[in-house]
Amino acid sequence: MIAIAIACSCGRNPSPPPPPPTVIDPAAVPMLDRWADAVGGRDRLAALTNVHEIGLVDHVGFPQGRYELWWTTAGQRVYHDVTAGFDVTAVFDGTRGWVRDGAGNVRELHGDELVFERTFSFWTSFSALLPYRLPGEVRPSPQGVLLLPKDGNATRVELDDTTSRPRRYVVSDGDVMITDTVDDWRAVDGVWFAFHSTRSTADVPSSAWHAQTIDHAPPPPFVAPIARPVPPVAVPVRVPIEVTENGVLVPVRVDDGPPRPFLLDHRGALLVAAPRSRRRSAHDAPHR
Repeated sequence: MIAIAIACSCGRNPSPPPPPPTVIDPAAVPMLDRWADAVGGRDRLAALTNVHEIGLVDHVGFPQGRYELWWTTAGQRVYHDVTAGFDVTAVFDGTRGWVRDGAGNVRELHGDELVFERTFSFWTSFSALLPYRLPGEVRPSPQGVLLLPKDGNATRVELDDTTSRPRRYVVSDGDVMITDTVDDWRAVDGVWFAFHSTRSTADVPSSAWHAQTIDHAPPPPFVAPIARPVPPVAVPVRVPIEVTENGVLVPVRVDDGPPRPFLLDHRGALLVAAPRSRRRSAHDAPHR
C-alpha cells in the first residue's frame, strides 16, 4: 500500500513555481532590458548584496555636512547624517524603522515615514529589474517606467535617452511631488551607480548628496539605534540694553504684551522702571 502511494505521488506533475513578487507589464520589458544592460547587466545586479556610501550632503539653509549610507538589495538600510552639529541616524530593517534625532532621542518610524522606506527599498533592491526581490508592479511610462511598490509611493523613473540609465525619480507623495535627479554615473565592480543626487520637493531644491566613495563594506546591524541624549548647550544671546544714571534697562515682554523697560539691579533681580525715569534718561547714554 505504501509503495502504491509513493508511485502515485511520483507520477503527479510538479507544482508550478509561484509568480514573482513584482508583476511586470510586458510593454515595459524593452525599457527595463535597456536599463538593466546600462547599469551592468542582471547577472551583476543579482550578485550584488549590499552597498556602502560616504560623502558630503547639502541641506538648503545649513552648512555642508557629511553622510554615510548602507543599503542592501533585501530592502534594508542605515543612514547617518551629521550636519551643523546635528547627528541623525535612521534605520530600516525591511519591516520596521527607527530614527535617532539631533537631540539623541530614538523613536519608531510610522505612517508616511515607513511608506518612504518601502519606496526607497524597492529602488535599491532593483526589484524592477529582478522581479523576484520585493513585491510591486512595473508599468510603462513616458520616458521610462512607473514603479508601484507594495505599500509604497508610485515612482516614475525617467531614463536618459543616450545612456538608458535613470536621470530622474519622481515620487508622488500625496499632493506633493518629490524629485530626485541623479547624475555622475560611475562603475564600481562592474555595476554603475549615480555619485550625485539632488532632491526637490514641489520643484523647490531641498538637499543634495555627493558620494565620495562607494564600496561594499558590510552594514551595521539593522536594529534600533541607542539613545544618546545631548546635554543642553549654552548659546550666546545678544540682548539690547540701555545704560542710564539709574542703572541698566532691559526690554522684557510679558505674555503677549508690548516690551517694557525693566531695571537690572546689582542683585540680579528685574524691576520694572517707571516710564518717566526712562524718558528722563533716554538721552543720557547710547543704546546698546
